Amino acid sequence: IMADLVFTYKVGFPDRLRLGAMVIMPDHWHALIKPQDKEVIESIVGSIKQRVFHTSRRDGGAKKIIRWQKRFMDHRVRNEEDYLQHLEYMRLNPYKHQLVNDEKEPWRWWFVHKDPFA
Repeated sequence: IMADLVFTYKVGFPDRLRLGAMVIMPDHWHALIKPQDKEVIESIVGSIKQRVFHTSRRDGGAKKIIRWQKRFMDHRVRNEEDYLQHLEYMRLNPYKHQLVNDEKEPWRWWFVHKDPFA
């Protein structure tokens, strides 16, 4: 559900954010998001969580109850080097969690925008 929603974020979020990169794991996700003017990251993340929850219920109800963490970690990307370090951390996450056999093996739920913060 999360992947379907976020990878088609154009349905409800293009006026609120620019998705620079994202990796979706079985139990968590990481994203590099650039809020649009006057948007607040906490509000965007809250909207994503709410949409995932309601979509899961509408589509027959999730067999597992979705339990979001009350808080989330955010970090303001300072420069290109900082961006590349976070991107690499995200890229290696599936390998770190043993979802792929090799760190160069592509992960199905990995996305990097060709022009992330234009």
